[in-house]
Amino acid sequence: MKYVELNGRNRGDPWSVRQTAVYHQISIETKRSRWIILQPSESTRARLKSVLNDDYRQGRSGRSDCMIPHMVLLSTMVSNWQEYIEYLHSELLKLVGHLDGPPMILFTIDDGSQDEKACFSTVGCKHPHDYPVSFVDCQELQLLHHTLLRSSLLVESGLEVVKGCEDHCRKLASWKATTLCESSLAEIAVYSAQMNSHRRDIHRVIEQLKGTSNLVCYH
Repeated sequence: MKYVELNGRNRGDPWSVRQTAVYHQISIETKRSRWIILQPSESTRARLKSVLNDDYRQGRSGRSDCMIPHMVLLSTMVSNWQEYIEYLHSELLKLVGHLDGPPMILFTIDDGSQDEKACFSTVGCKHPHDYPVSFVDCQELQLLHHTLLRSSLLVESGLEVVKGCEDHCRKLASWKATTLCESSLAEIAVYSAQMNSHRRDIHRVIEQLKGTSNLVCYH
């Protein structure tokens, strides 16, 4: 599964794409699970450790319901997307709003004064009332567009993971290997709805960027 996390660096992009590989094997007879989790994030590692420690303290070591780790992992995958999309949107607003000028309304964020550059600028054309647009401006818009497209693919991939986890949960329930099928499916439905919402938000920002890019770079 792939997801985004703040990287804690003081320079460059504050966000990084992380990926974690998960293998789950369960014995239908004993209900014992074997897990292999590659490259979990620190937050995921801490939450999984907390779950395992709780089981150990309650004398259920190796016998906790196998859907619990799946829910922890899905929560990790979904948790940061809203904040990340807001960050990408703010980067778009910075790109199209860093020149002075009278406000115009395009985005309903803060004072709505972010698209003056896009509406009243041309590349390679001087005019007394024009705002300068450089090749760097167009290049930065294209880089942001690439990042948004990559993010869209990551969300699509996340939706596939959520669907796969739902199918896995139903299969485990048919084997009577989980007692948390109903609550897990309800939680999975919430994660699915959240990821679909993130997909719509990313597409909305992409459309805003495309409109701005067309005005600025291809006029």
